[in-house]
Amino acid sequence: MWYIINTMRRVRLGIIGAGAVTEWAILPALSGPDAVSPPDTGAWWSRRPSSHSVIRYQAPSLPEVVAIADVEPERAERVAQAARVRAAYGDWRRMLREVQIDALICAATPEIAGEVAIAANSAVNWLWVYGPPSASVTGTLRLTQRLEGRALHIWCARPLRYAAAHRAARQLLEREEIGAVSALTLRWGTSLYVPDKAESEGALAPDDALHLSSAYAAFDLLLGLGSHQNGSAVPVRVLAHEMNRATTLQVHFASGLAATALFAGAESWNSPLPRLEICGTEGRSIICEAGRRLWLHKPQEATRFMEPPGLATHVSTANLIGVAEDLKTFLAACVEDIAADGVKREPSVEFNAAAMPVGAARALQILEAAADSLANHQMVDIQPLREANRRQVMESVAPDIGEEVKKNRQDDVSYTLPLQL
Repeated sequence: MWYIINTMRRVRLGIIGAGAVTEWAILPALSGPDAVSPPDTGAWWSRRPSSHSVIRYQAPSLPEVVAIADVEPERAERVAQAARVRAAYGDWRRMLREVQIDALICAATPEIAGEVAIAANSAVNWLWVYGPPSASVTGTLRLTQRLEGRALHIWCARPLRYAAAHRAARQLLEREEIGAVSALTLRWGTSLYVPDKAESEGALAPDDALHLSSAYAAFDLLLGLGSHQNGSAVPVRVLAHEMNRATTLQVHFASGLAATALFAGAESWNSPLPRLEICGTEGRSIICEAGRRLWLHKPQEATRFMEPPGLATHVSTANLIGVAEDLKTFLAACVEDIAADGVKREPSVEFNAAAMPVGAARALQILEAAADSLANHQMVDIQPLREANRRQVMESVAPDIGEEVKKNRQDDVSYTLPLQL
């Protein structure tokens, strides 16, 4: 008989934002069996039997939501009661002062996320943000500058990358099942435009949190798959066209890869995940549907269909799994940092605190370039996030840096933002 010693550490979580993402994705992922289940190793598509270690798997952390805050106190109270959370707040700052938490989850607007990151620096060391930490590239770089050298680690959620079919597609690319990637096509059912501003030219999603998070997640997925070529995906040019609220984007990367993103004109869509087509060499391709189904096509071979077992028929279940896997990776990275004995340890999962905001900035670069392309009806070049080009952000960053830094600055050319790219 096997005797298993429970080594899970309780992680006290505070959640800011009680909207649909929290109610239908984050809370179910934290309270359901996925929170303590083994990580997705891809056994469902590679047809490898599970090892005995997986059967005896014990999660390193046991998440416990201790408080929820929202700008609408009634909504926070309702969601807290449904999830059996003890405390609900209408002011997230008060929650940080009164509740002892180990890690913070923010599922609010990018503006609030930026304020939370600055305020939470003295309360917690780990912050999980659903979406970008700011609505603009400038804001993201400015936030990274203000948090430089501090203890707070910002984890920018990437649930689309962790969706079951997308993880399998990435592993198939690493195994070179289709050779070198020649083109990526992403089809999204929702509109890139804000519905009530669709009449005005160039009215893109940043004015609406839901559209912004959807577009950001789509571009982040393209960056994640495009990074397979040379380890990083750097967008260099964007060309956008629009007709009847349907938007087509052509994104060119420094590696030579070309990606196409198609956003339909629907104001609402029942699938939160896109259709993804990855073209390789010699006619080989991978197709992902709603993050849960995958087709691997090779000429002169039977098309292989793969679907993870145990998923409900509703397409949103795949999105829930993506959020669960992302949160699970986040908790595994921070659990050793908040050990009960207070000893500082290296995270059990490789985590680059500087790379997360930079990746978010690159996804936002595509979104901002798309707005410029639609407004000017031409291809827009994207400036690389390098030292020479950060002078464009310097003036907006300087007021937040402090007088001491500004006194030590010799000139605009020598001063650079200390970001690690």
